[in-house]
Amino acid sequence: MSEPAKKPGRQPDSYSPKAKPEILRLAEAAGKSVDAAPQPAIKAAAPAIRAKARNAVRIIELPACKMVWSGVCPNEECEQMRRFEQWWNAQDELRRDRFYTRDFMWWDTQAKGVAWGLAVTEAPADTGGWGVMDFPGGLYAVANFAGGAAEPAYKSIKKWVEKSGCFAMAEEGAGRYVLWHGLCPKAALAAMGYMQYDIYVPIRIKGDGYSPKAKPDILKAAKKIYDKATGRKPAMVIEPAIIRKRFRLVGFEIRIDLREDFSPQMDGIIHRLGISLDSIENKVLPFRPIGFWTGDPDVDYDDPANHTKRMYFFGVEVTGFGDVPPGCAVQDLPESQFAVFREREHGAAPKWEWLKASGYSFNDWDIPGDFEIYDDFEHIDGPSWDILVPIRKGR
Repeated sequence: MSEPAKKPGRQPDSYSPKAKPEILRLAEAAGKSVDAAPQPAIKAAAPAIRAKARNAVRIIELPACKMVWSGVCPNEECEQMRRFEQWWNAQDELRRDRFYTRDFMWWDTQAKGVAWGLAVTEAPADTGGWGVMDFPGGLYAVANFAGGAAEPAYKSIKKWVEKSGCFAMAEEGAGRYVLWHGLCPKAALAAMGYMQYDIYVPIRIKGDGYSPKAKPDILKAAKKIYDKATGRKPAMVIEPAIIRKRFRLVGFEIRIDLREDFSPQMDGIIHRLGISLDSIENKVLPFRPIGFWTGDPDVDYDDPANHTKRMYFFGVEVTGFGDVPPGCAVQDLPESQFAVFREREHGAAPKWEWLKASGYSFNDWDIPGDFEIYDDFEHIDGPSWDILVPIRKGR
């Protein structure tokens, strides 16, 4: 790894070329400071990639896998990053194959910090105390850059994707971020005097999900539905990210009657989960509180008087259940597709309007309800959170 980059300042909310992406600043700083010393079938849109542009960008698919990772640090200078570098370098030496590097760095736009991960086929028995996360994989547009040329590489990829006719930039989040890593073996680095990097920009195939540019009629329909339902016009049409995921959760459940003030119960379940976190094994890191509503299996809903009675689950995701603490409930939910919205006000995401116009329907066959996934315990009241709506193709 390079010498540490300088501590980043205030971060932009998105990877906009006008608001220079922090991940690019970090990558550029890393490149500038390197020493020369040794160290499924989809109906896609019609392509419009000209012959002279076909060698500019590589399209690859990274597989979904486990990653042993550093956690989020404010910058590359932190001791946590140095310790993780030592661990993963030692772990990487154990690999029998030497095809390509498996470490990736990224800027976590939600936690506002840099992270480093090592992709593994399965988590080693001894992770050195580092967390294990699920990396969702997916399609990426990739280009090479040297030294401090990260921003031109990112802009070049973005322009190439926009002109391709068959790809679109994927919404970041849900584990998909702009990634980068160094490529040079020590001997080549010493010979050239500079480091080469690959930058990975998440993309999707046009026609794979909902696209404002590819489906203008859907946008018009969604707008009409929204205006009719609310009597006002939306400030913008939101295109959610589409992911596929299985959830294993450990947490607590409470029974709630919506006719009553249930805020004390909600405060109580949040507190119970907070004090139980250390006892819950195999947490997916960074752990994010997850809540959802479902029906109460002990309630007769044929009786109209019971229509306001619900169950609420609040917990965290785990890779496996292990020894579940006393009093905790578990949810082992099957794999499903989810539409991911970012919400800043409860009920603000136009999920139902989007569903009606998208070609998807709510997957209430397998999944109890849409999930609220909070960034951490300190921000359960905002300023924003993710809404995951379980979906399936068709009506």
